[in-house]
Amino acid sequence: MESHILKYQQLSQQRWDTIHARTPLAYDADDPIIPAIRERLSRLGDLKSNDVTSTHFDSTLTDAVRFFQWRHGLPNTGIIDSNTLKALNVNPAKRLRQMHASLAKWQVLPKNIGARYIHINVPAYEMNLVENGNKVLNMKVVVGRSTRPTPEIYSKIKTLVLNPTWNVPKKLAAEDIVPKQMKDPNFLKKSKIQIFKDWSQKGEPIDPSTLDWNQIWEQGFPYHFTQSPGYGNSLGKVKFLFNNRHGVYMHDTPKKYLFQKIKRAYSSGCIRLEKPFQLAEYFLQDNPRYDHQSVTDVLTTNKTTYIKIKNPIPVYITYITAWIDKNGHLHFREDIYGRH
Repeated sequence: MESHILKYQQLSQQRWDTIHARTPLAYDADDPIIPAIRERLSRLGDLKSNDVTSTHFDSTLTDAVRFFQWRHGLPNTGIIDSNTLKALNVNPAKRLRQMHASLAKWQVLPKNIGARYIHINVPAYEMNLVENGNKVLNMKVVVGRSTRPTPEIYSKIKTLVLNPTWNVPKKLAAEDIVPKQMKDPNFLKKSKIQIFKDWSQKGEPIDPSTLDWNQIWEQGFPYHFTQSPGYGNSLGKVKFLFNNRHGVYMHDTPKKYLFQKIKRAYSSGCIRLEKPFQLAEYFLQDNPRYDHQSVTDVLTTNKTTYIKIKNPIPVYITYITAWIDKNGHLHFREDIYGRH
């Protein structure tokens, strides 16, 4: 990291004009802004040619754009779109702050992280399951939006839940669910969400039509929402629990379309998994009671089932926006929470 920091210290002292270009710009285009793009990619080390004067978008430039995109977690199409242009325009001083902050984060991670562990890096929107230094499972994740950020956590995954219910946190109930019910009196029914007097869930559910929702909105929500298990459940069909003071966990989601987005900060702090069932199978491979068929059988019943994981796995949830890979390439991710 030190050599890269030195390079960006030098770049931060140089002029760094904003590149204004009409996007998309792609292979075979001819544009007077292309020399500026070539010069920028050359200074960053992505373009290996010293000739930055050509206005033609050739294959060499396409390869350089692809490499830059890959280093910045963008689809490596070789086409300069608005997200690529935005990343190209980030000032080196900002990147330098990211590197210093990330280096500090790496240094406080436990020295012995274990033979196998899960690493979720929030700004990378990615989860990796590592075993003996090898990635055995990789998937996209959806993390908390800026107003409800996913916290940094070091813990151990100890419990797997099939067909989870969703006990809606009070803040989410007041800010998300109540307004939707006020707008659509059938929202709770359609969403299979029940209302109880308190978290004990004793007694019969409260009929939504008997409540004064305008008064609830003004005075605060005193009740407890619970969403029944099933494919429409906000947690999907499986969740993974680990001890933490934030009440955060990992889970499935019915909103699969979010994994097709480049930026995936949409949750209320918990982590939504692209491949939750593959992770569940990994955890249950040393549990003879649960094979693929038995898990499928449980899922079809919609009965909530808690399974203790025999060998709890460490989970590290980090906020690291810059790192060096094993081949020495420098990677950046957007500072989605504005911390650097």
